Amino acid sequence: MPDRHLHPALALALLIAATPAMAQAPEPEAAAAGTAAPIATLPRIGVSAPATAPLGATASASATKTDTPILESPQSVSVVSRALIEALGAQTLPEAVRYNAGVTTGVYGFDPRFDQIFIRGFPVNLLGDYRDGLRQSFSPGLIGFRTEPYGLDRIVILRGPSSVLYGQAPAGGLIDRISRMPSATPSSEVAVSVGSHSRYQTEFDSTGPIAGDPRFQYRITGVVRDSDSEIPRARDDRFYLAPSLTFRPTENTSVTLLTSILDDRGVASAGYYTRPDGTPTNIRTDDPNFARFDQRQYQIGYRLEHRVNDTFSLRQNMRYSQATLTSAYLGGGVTSADGTSVSRSANFLEESLENVGIDNQAEWRFATGPLQHTLLAGVDYQYTTSDFNYGFGPAPALSLVNPVYDINVARPAFTTRSSQTQHQIGVYAQDQIRLGDRWVLTMGARQDWTETDSENRVTGVTTTQTPNAFTGRMGLVHLFPNGIAPYVNYAESFQPTLGTDRLGQAFVPVEAAQIEAGLRYQPPGTEHLFTASAFEITVQNGTTTDPVDRNFSVQTGEQRSRGLELEAQFAVNSQLRILASATWQDVEITKSNGADLGKRPIGVPEVLGTIWADYRMPEGPLSGLSLGAGLRYNGPSYQNAANTSENSDYVMLDGAVRYDVGRWRLSLNGTNLTDRQAYNCQSGYCYHVAGRTVLARLGYRF
Repeated sequence: MPDRHLHPALALALLIAATPAMAQAPEPEAAAAGTAAPIATLPRIGVSAPATAPLGATASASATKTDTPILESPQSVSVVSRALIEALGAQTLPEAVRYNAGVTTGVYGFDPRFDQIFIRGFPVNLLGDYRDGLRQSFSPGLIGFRTEPYGLDRIVILRGPSSVLYGQAPAGGLIDRISRMPSATPSSEVAVSVGSHSRYQTEFDSTGPIAGDPRFQYRITGVVRDSDSEIPRARDDRFYLAPSLTFRPTENTSVTLLTSILDDRGVASAGYYTRPDGTPTNIRTDDPNFARFDQRQYQIGYRLEHRVNDTFSLRQNMRYSQATLTSAYLGGGVTSADGTSVSRSANFLEESLENVGIDNQAEWRFATGPLQHTLLAGVDYQYTTSDFNYGFGPAPALSLVNPVYDINVARPAFTTRSSQTQHQIGVYAQDQIRLGDRWVLTMGARQDWTETDSENRVTGVTTTQTPNAFTGRMGLVHLFPNGIAPYVNYAESFQPTLGTDRLGQAFVPVEAAQIEAGLRYQPPGTEHLFTASAFEITVQNGTTTDPVDRNFSVQTGEQRSRGLELEAQFAVNSQLRILASATWQDVEITKSNGADLGKRPIGVPEVLGTIWADYRMPEGPLSGLSLGAGLRYNGPSYQNAANTSENSDYVMLDGAVRYDVGRWRLSLNGTNLTDRQAYNCQSGYCYHVAGRTVLARLGYRF
């Protein structure tokens, strides 16, 4: 059985948590692109903050890498504030973003090994994972840099192609995770949580000036968790520590050092046995005595900004990241003829991943006649290297009549050994042109050069691909005095595709283009934001079966996604806040040599809808009590490429109760409160959607 002891660092965490030097207070929102100056101040929910603290935000630097209000951005953008993360009690990134328009989570059911997030019908995790404006790479296997929501100030969702500013990017959009930054205002918090699946967690956060000198500011954030998971006898343990330091030698110069350590022991396999007729069961195919998923990651980087004068600024963001993973699991195979057992295989892998990202930016504000320009020019560089070692071997069959676990299975020897190295350099420019107080035109272009070396370390063969790509975008916004702002945009993106066709020709990048039109409304002087957006994305150069030789692929595939998204964040009055969204997305394979031609991709629903309401009692006997409730609707999705079988739709109910008294906060959060049993089945495998979970938390801020 897995070791049930707490992580050795728990003693350190508890010691830090017990010291009376920490408190938590409102902090300024840090700029996503590395700007030291705050974009907006987002008050937190709590005894010291207004009851109408926004669930989102009305400004974000991620969409333009400049200090630009969302109302002026020609792209669909949502911001998940710290207040919303806390209100939802989100313990994972998907839990934090699933109330936003265009976002699909849980396509593969409950599988916490990586963030399952789709935007506008396209997966995000491979190339759309960003932290503080820099991409976090994903390995050829199972390593993706994991996220601790307690360490985030906010989350920015950019919808649609975004390659002009970010290089390689998914067609549907990307997610930028913005870290908590050091603050000049002293504040601290310590909290303990208990909940479903024997969950015990400690959190702490502290920030402020060092020795009273505002030039030096620190922050340290940590999480220690000891927990089971929804998968029987599978762990969900975590140790997270993120120290950071800001130095401001002058009012025009700042540098912030950001570091973090994350150590996870988690679920190795989320698979349950699925009968030949596609019926899901509660029979686990894995074995807790063999299963293992241990990931450790380190990150260190900095954000540097120097304002040369009132019109010209220089910025540089850099981060080095490293992750290692050891994983073992048993997978299900063929059901016996009499239906009493299922064959299994043993899987074992070891991986490592390293990534260096650097983004250099120069921003110049100037005028040409009546036109006001914000010109951004940048050069960024990505270096990623990974090693993948995988073994596949036999394992005893599993009885379906009387399953027996805790068996001894030998780890198979490595049969696949490979490594991959990628260099990417991109040069980009963007001009935001403002005419008076009404028109904002944004134009941008980028050129990328990429080199990828893939080595098969069993055969010694190395394949090199050098795809280049040019992308552009253009958008126009009109700002009415009453807060209405219609916009239109055209944007492009690209993704390198590894492999060759039957003639040995290297694949070219997958390319995407989007046309979008939207309407925003922000009543002047408020934090309310209402958005409606209609879009059509076309993705070309997708791989599909070669009609001449089905053992190979050709790049004649095409996919189209069109839809309508509605999102509203507003306060009805001083007590009630609401975040609501509705999504209709028509995603279709428009060119293919396979059975998926004219069909919807597997697991992607056509309709999504959410609403979250947060109510705080007025002054009186119940002052300090807050209630939250949310509904999430996930429409039907298809189980196979031919669209002949379908997953049922479902509705999930979430809730929250909070009580603030003095510096204390007691909260109780629950997800899927009705314990709705739902499944997402894909190509013969069924995945359970997460069941009911409840988490109680006691926090102290001072």
